[in-house]
Amino acid sequence: MLRPGSREKLGVRLGPVGVTIGMAGAAALVLGFLGYRETSEDLSFTDAAFQALQLFVFEGGTTAGATPWQLDVARFLAAAVAGYALRAVLFLARSQADEWRTRLLARDHVVVIGLSDVGLAVAKGHARGGAVVCVEDASEPRAESCRKGRGRIPCSPVM
Repeated sequence: MLRPGSREKLGVRLGPVGVTIGMAGAAALVLGFLGYRETSEDLSFTDAAFQALQLFVFEGGTTAGATPWQLDVARFLAAAVAGYALRAVLFLARSQADEWRTRLLARDHVVVIGLSDVGLAVAKGHARGGAVVCVEDASEPRAESCRKGRGRIPCSPVM
């Protein structure tokens, strides 16, 4: 059951690392904004905000003269947050590629869990139909009899 105001309501579940990265991103944005405002007093609110956002894509960060400490901290925080976000995107892309590869290449096989009489009948039927059948069973004697007597049905004990 969801409590009012819980994060799961949005469909996003943030762990402690996600919350930390979010806070670091917010801190980088605020510190970047303050740092840019300190470097030039004639810089408008929106220009300072935009330059602070550019820190996340490695476009901002250069100033004429001395750099305020807020901007220095914001540069490194923004780079760390952007690096972590890139890592997360690459992880998701790899997961999606693995899923697509499995969907495209893992076809025409049957996995039967348990070598009861019904499980053995299902395995034999699919093997006769030409499918690649793999049977998993926790009983070593049944698995051994399957390996020796059935030939086309590989069988391994489940741990």
